[in-house]
Amino acid sequence: MKKTKKINKTSKKMGKKLLFFNFVLFSILLLASIFFVYTMYNTRIVPDKYLILVSAVLLVFLVTHFVLTIKRKKVFSIILDLLLVLIVAVECLSIPKMGEFIDFIKYNFNAQYDVSVYNIMVSTKSEYNSIEDLKGKDIILFNETEGDELINQINNRIPDNKITNTEDIMGDLTKLKKDKTMIVICDSSYYETQVENDLEFENSVKVLDTIEIKVKIDKKDSKNINVTKNSFVVYISGIDTRSNSMPTRSLSDVNILMAVNPDTKKILLVHTPRDYYVQLHGTTGLKDKLTHAGTKKGGINSSIATIEDLYDSEIPFYIRVNFQSVIKVVDAIGGINIYNDQNYTVKSYVDDTCSYKPGWNNNVKGKCALAFARERHAYKTGDKHRGENQEQVITRIIEKVSSSTVLLNKYSDILKSLNNSFETNMDADKITSLVKMQVNDMAKWNIDSYNVTGTGAMEYTYSYPHQKLYVMKPNMETVETAKQKIKEVLG
Repeated sequence: MKKTKKINKTSKKMGKKLLFFNFVLFSILLLASIFFVYTMYNTRIVPDKYLILVSAVLLVFLVTHFVLTIKRKKVFSIILDLLLVLIVAVECLSIPKMGEFIDFIKYNFNAQYDVSVYNIMVSTKSEYNSIEDLKGKDIILFNETEGDELINQINNRIPDNKITNTEDIMGDLTKLKKDKTMIVICDSSYYETQVENDLEFENSVKVLDTIEIKVKIDKKDSKNINVTKNSFVVYISGIDTRSNSMPTRSLSDVNILMAVNPDTKKILLVHTPRDYYVQLHGTTGLKDKLTHAGTKKGGINSSIATIEDLYDSEIPFYIRVNFQSVIKVVDAIGGINIYNDQNYTVKSYVDDTCSYKPGWNNNVKGKCALAFARERHAYKTGDKHRGENQEQVITRIIEKVSSSTVLLNKYSDILKSLNNSFETNMDADKITSLVKMQVNDMAKWNIDSYNVTGTGAMEYTYSYPHQKLYVMKPNMETVETAKQKIKEVLG
């Protein structure tokens, strides 16, 4: 009898402890589930039907667990306890991942300011080794847009200077190679342009320092465009700046128009060669390479306006990608496989040697993937082959990132590698609404592409009026075909 009472007493104590444990677990799950559903909602990419489904399932589990706990159904309660512990674990692992996505969207898609980068340059033959050596010296300045702010920063960094404004910046940069006393300050895009067109320039000139000026981004008003219902065009610009930042102005080595029709689920990619010989928007007289449009006043907006003129199509959105990000992204996903058609060795951006053999080169790391995307002198077709290599690198990255294994295992690394590596005027609401639409209907898109063509020639350009450069004269028949294809997709 005493043993029976003792067992009953012990059983009651165990029952109370189990009841207490169940209520604690229920409270934890309730709080975790509320926060989990709120975080899903806050990403703004989860369709309502999935939010309702997840909320209903969690609610059923919670109510069932509560009822069984009250009724003290120990066996069923313990089974549910195990399930709820598993659910809480999944929620706790998922919430930080969703938080990373929210932070990524807020950080990268709501930017209000850009950066103008100015290089302070001297000849490698000069005795100037640091910015301190420039005190009291004569400075040649090409100041198009920054006005007094740039002057003030120069005066703060280089005391007692004497500034002379120039109108012929390309001519002065050419002289800089051999002049031991010249000091030139100009937008970094002109340095990039000179490097592109003068093989000696990069090794003949050194950049002692840079000046960065914050500039408010001039965004087009695209609030009336509902990207889930209205057709639209996005300009994708791939820039090849040697800076780690996204300067306001730069050469555009990749120029792709993406026409999107969310109703018919059609996308058209129109590729335009960087050397296309076109009239830069707002200029008269000589035509110029398309890539030079991004170095002019207005930067990306100058490129957009020039392409709008060429294709007679409004472009409300743009995405600008810095090829420097290739290093970070490729390393984040563990390297890529690239196909090459000849043997050659080049130096990467950080002076490491990269060698490529004919055929597939497996597991190429970030520095050598970027060197591969940049190289043009090793090929007979020069820029044409470089453009093909750049498209290949982009394709290989997309293919690897699209792998579910890589995406799950490298999720955080991929998001971190993309931070500061691109710029867009498409705001967070439009991006998340597009993702939400795709998650909701999981539609298969019909993607087509078209390349306009032309004929190579040597011509004077608006940027280089005294020196003939290689250009590609447009085949206007292919341009007209591209216009028609864009109109058909946009409807």
